[in-house]
Amino acid sequence: SVEIAAGGGLLALVAVSGIDEQGGLLDSSEELADRILALGGVSESRVTGIATREFQVSFDQTALQRFGLSSGDVVGALQARSLRQPLGSTELGETSVTLRYSGASRSRAELEELIILENDRGGLVRLRDLGAVALVDSDENLQSFIDGSRTAILSISKASEADSIRVFAAVDAILQAERARYPDPFALTVINNTSD
Repeated sequence: SVEIAAGGGLLALVAVSGIDEQGGLLDSSEELADRILALGGVSESRVTGIATREFQVSFDQTALQRFGLSSGDVVGALQARSLRQPLGSTELGETSVTLRYSGASRSRAELEELIILENDRGGLVRLRDLGAVALVDSDENLQSFIDGSRTAILSISKASEADSIRVFAAVDAILQAERARYPDPFALTVINNTSD
C-alpha cells in the first residue's frame, strides 16, 4: 500500500555529529533520516548542511573519438539504459559530466560496467572504456559545524493531521536508541523542537 502524508510543517532539527569522515557522516545521517521517515506521522526527513555525493565521469577524448561518440551521446545512453531511477540532472562540460541520482543506490563499479554502445556483432563499449568514474562531493563548500565538530542536520517534518507531541516522541525514541548504540563522540542534538 502507498501512504501519502501531507506536509504539516517542521517538527524538529537534529544535529548529527561525532563522525569525522564526511562520507561516513552523510551515510549515517541518511540511514537515520530513512528510519525516521518510516515513522507514522512523519512526512519528510532529509539531510541538510552537508554536501551530498555524486558520480563524476571524466571522459577520455581519444576514446570518445575512437568510438565516434560525444559526451552528449554518452549522457543520452546513460539516461536511456542505465539507472534504476531517472537522473535528477546532468551537467555537461568539455571533458566531464556530473550525474546526480536520487533514490537509487549504485556503486561506482556498477556504473563503470554500464553498456553505452553495442554493435550488431556483439561488441560492447562500457562506460569504463570511455573514461574514469569518481564519487565526489556535490558542493565542497557546503559544511556545518557545531562546537568545532562536522555536523549534518536532519530536517524532520510531520504530516498535517499528525499530533506533534506523539510524532516527536517516536522520533526521540529512535534518537535515544542511536545514542545508546554508539559511544562518544557520536552525538545527536535536537537543536529545534516545535512540539514543545
